[in-house]
Amino acid sequence: MTSTSAAPPREGETLSLQCDDLDDEGAALASHGGARVNVAAALPGERVQATVTHVSSHRPEAWARLDVIDAPSPERRAPACAAYGSCGGCVLQHLDVAAQLAWKATRVR
Repeated sequence: MTSTSAAPPREGETLSLQCDDLDDEGAALASHGGARVNVAAALPGERVQATVTHVSSHRPEAWARLDVIDAPSPERRAPACAAYGSCGGCVLQHLDVAAQLAWKATRVR
């Protein structure tokens, strides 16, 4: 996770983030000001602009809404499901199938 600032994230703040991994729920992970930032719909390897929607009160962690993808991942794909992004059922449809399988295998191990 790459830090882009010394100040911890604040709710409502728009951040420029470099995403480096996925969390257990399939959200991209980045680091900002020493805090882990979870960005749903972003992918590892992407540089994004995201708005902080929640900051944990008891650990250095925040959640952010993806606003803009400045540099997309080469593994990004168009989701096959028309309901992607609205139902919450298939959070990784925007990730290439081979990359999805690799991520799932890593989690199982």
